[in-house]
Amino acid sequence: MGLMRLPTAVTTLSPLCAPLSRRRNVSSSSMRCRCQVGNPVRGTSILVVGGTGTLGRQIVRRGLDEGYDVRCLVRPRPAPADFLRDWGATVVNADLTKPESIPATLVGIHTIIDCATGRPEEPINTVDWQGKVALIQCAKAMGIQNYVFYSIHNCDKHPEVPLMEIKYCTEKFLRDSGINHFVIRLCGFMQGLIGQYAVPILEEKSVWGTDAPTRIAYMDTQDIARLTFIALRNENIINGKVLTFAGPRAWTTQEVITLCERLAGQDANVTTVPVSILRLTRQLTRFFEWTNDVADRLAFSEVLTSDTVFSVPMAETYNLLGVDSKDIVTLEKKMKMRVIVLLSVLISISVESCLGEQCGRQAGGAVCPGGLCCSQFGWCGSTIEYCGTGCQSQCSGSGGGGGDIGSIISRDNFNQILKHRDDAACPAKGFYTYDAFISAAKSFPNFASTGDTTTRKREIAAFLAQTSHETTGGWPSAPDGPYSWGYCFVRERNPSAYCEPSTQFPCAPGKQYYGRGPIQISWNYNYGQCGKAIGVDLLNNPDLVASDPLISFKTAIWFWMTPQSPKPSCHDVITGRWNPSDSDRAAGRLPGYGTVTNIINGGLECGIGQDSRVQDRIGFYKRYCDLLGIPYGTNLDCSSQRPFGSALDTM
Repeated sequence: MGLMRLPTAVTTLSPLCAPLSRRRNVSSSSMRCRCQVGNPVRGTSILVVGGTGTLGRQIVRRGLDEGYDVRCLVRPRPAPADFLRDWGATVVNADLTKPESIPATLVGIHTIIDCATGRPEEPINTVDWQGKVALIQCAKAMGIQNYVFYSIHNCDKHPEVPLMEIKYCTEKFLRDSGINHFVIRLCGFMQGLIGQYAVPILEEKSVWGTDAPTRIAYMDTQDIARLTFIALRNENIINGKVLTFAGPRAWTTQEVITLCERLAGQDANVTTVPVSILRLTRQLTRFFEWTNDVADRLAFSEVLTSDTVFSVPMAETYNLLGVDSKDIVTLEKKMKMRVIVLLSVLISISVESCLGEQCGRQAGGAVCPGGLCCSQFGWCGSTIEYCGTGCQSQCSGSGGGGGDIGSIISRDNFNQILKHRDDAACPAKGFYTYDAFISAAKSFPNFASTGDTTTRKREIAAFLAQTSHETTGGWPSAPDGPYSWGYCFVRERNPSAYCEPSTQFPCAPGKQYYGRGPIQISWNYNYGQCGKAIGVDLLNNPDLVASDPLISFKTAIWFWMTPQSPKPSCHDVITGRWNPSDSDRAAGRLPGYGTVTNIINGGLECGIGQDSRVQDRIGFYKRYCDLLGIPYGTNLDCSSQRPFGSALDTM
């Protein structure tokens, strides 16, 4: 293939943006790079620019979970990108401010997802304008098929703010380039509020806020990533489409602080900065050329405290993307989960403080054992509080515990485990999807997130094995063996009404409550309890379990996570959290996969010697453990266990 030289001048911009290339020092020499025209590439190959950032790492994680070939363009920097490699991404070093380094990163790439931004210490135009222009020009020359650009909500309304002007003009430059693209304008990240408000309140330090009534609709970066990939696959997203992503509710600073106070159970020490002080500081820093970039950033802060609402209605976007608004994480839920974890971390630190810090600069540069993250405070762990902001080393969190379920079971794992679920002979063909499973799991934060990596994988194996038995379409001589045919059915074969008189969960006229979904949930009282827990009226709409894959998976995970006395939850048993009583031990019920079978159908299958149904459940479990590379554990069958609630248990 021949080489082609990029244009030496910026393409024509709108009257608003035309002066920007001169004002922001975009010289013709800085815009040149030699690019080799690419060969046809796979549609699943993506380049994430800015993959180490708050949003970028979620884009990388989501792309890998959905089976994309992910390459990350990162600058050589003190904070390593090793965690991206650990996840399975390819990392290439390049610098947007050095255009000659860009072309090699684009070879074989179909789509660019651009979430990069400059470092705080850099001039604001270095990466966000000059670097983006160079990247877009190289993308055009290399034949990149699609480009996703993250911008700022209302950037077109504030040309007086340098950062917003740059974002808007980059949108225009991308449109004028002719590359197929769409733009996502963002309002704010929930993740930034954790360190800004929750951590200082818990540590009894001051939090800073303004006296402005501005309301900002913060969104979880995991949801932003999920919606981005839905948009990538959506044929209705036309070239040049501008989407705005906003959280479920807009919050003032004081409302966020009040929420954190309530969750932390203590008052905040609030230092209020008047907006007038921000304006004065910006004017003073604008006076000196060497402080212009500080002024640029203060100008953006001033906008955030001046606009009445930094939000947008999302109903149209949800409808376009086919997304249920109930699946978008709220700030209350996000903060509640994080504050609980932070409290446990702080309690742990207070208990262990007499031992001294474990890692990092607090411990002479020591690293954590087992690949755990070293937090900014010098303690070892694997959740976001250790691996997130301020993490000192091994920030991938590869030591296990917590984290996204997609890091435990990838799309390829899922497809291999449930190999024939979409076979033409299976009535459930096309119903049980990986995306529905992952989305449903997000509604149950403790599912597959308890314990080390082996424990988390074992829970996945056990859950999929038990539900595979309930929905199996296999037979002894089936292709690839009988344990490759789980999730073949959605509805119970030869069903009954399964209606038991109940005042709390009465049967709806004409409705039947036979087995549906992965766990084959049955009986009106189970549909009623489950529907109440997941926020869906399943008593009046039981067939939603067989028509909506997300609801279907939620019912199965709800059953898995919920104890029903005298039974513990399947989750607590398989993760080792359940401590059997003397009565349990006398009944042969010990921690292990066999007790999970007892919970699910012990009344018919356990305590009767060898049973083919129990062996079928074990067969699925062993195959899935093998595929995930983990040991089986002990006590796999329930042949010698008495069922829960048997008469002998009460004697």
